[in-house]
Amino acid sequence: MNMKLYRFIKFKVRPIELALLSKYLFNIRRFSYAVGQSVFYIDPVSDFGFKLLSDQAYEPQTTKSILSLLGDGDVFVDLGANEGFFSVLASKKVGRNGKVFSIEPQERLWPVLKKNFAENHCDNCQLVPCGVGETAAEIEVVLSPSLNSGQSSMVEGQSFLGSRKIAKKIRSFYWEKQKMQIKPFDEICDQYGVPEIKLVKVDIEGYELIALRSARNMLQHGKIKYLLIEFHPEQLKALNQSEAQIVAYLAGFGYRQSEQTPDLFTLV
Repeated sequence: MNMKLYRFIKFKVRPIELALLSKYLFNIRRFSYAVGQSVFYIDPVSDFGFKLLSDQAYEPQTTKSILSLLGDGDVFVDLGANEGFFSVLASKKVGRNGKVFSIEPQERLWPVLKKNFAENHCDNCQLVPCGVGETAAEIEVVLSPSLNSGQSSMVEGQSFLGSRKIAKKIRSFYWEKQKMQIKPFDEICDQYGVPEIKLVKVDIEGYELIALRSARNMLQHGKIKYLLIEFHPEQLKALNQSEAQIVAYLAGFGYRQSEQTPDLFTLV
């Protein structure tokens, strides 16, 4: 394991396209890596993979919240599952009597998710291969480079060039594109027969409010006990939305934001 090389490519090699070329030239590939009682098939120069290698952990506060809220037999929805880290942890916590639904629209990550589920014997995990939106649709998106696949978003952001126009031209040539299926959250719950949910983790790069609007039926009938939401201010701003709007929207259904953990919302 060459941590110095991984660190150099991840943090020093720029522009990002050159970092991708470096991965190819040095033949850097995914490999299985054990952390605690779990095994993950990681890319060592990706944001997720490198953090696991260097810290032996990933987003500790989110991890703590998920493990403290879930118990045997619960249902967990991982909205924006990425490579399935939280899905795997939740799978072990809810046990055979529980269920985990891992919603991830990036096709390139589906084999990784399936391998992580298989490596950890997560028979209670269900991959849901689509994105979430207010209406069913098929859209084309430009995917973030593999150094941080979790940063892929339908919301345009700034690039290292500081120009969206120039960035678009470069991305259209170098970056992957994918047609994504989008479905409302309520429709997904109906499709997979999800009656009630103990916890939904939401991390979808700025589309939090849009996804929550598509869950109106589940929220209105009190079918979701807890929501753990990672806010993305820059992407929300690009959509003329804000964290305050999300808080107000959830309050309308009886959810209270935790003072100690601001990303946690509880149905009162």
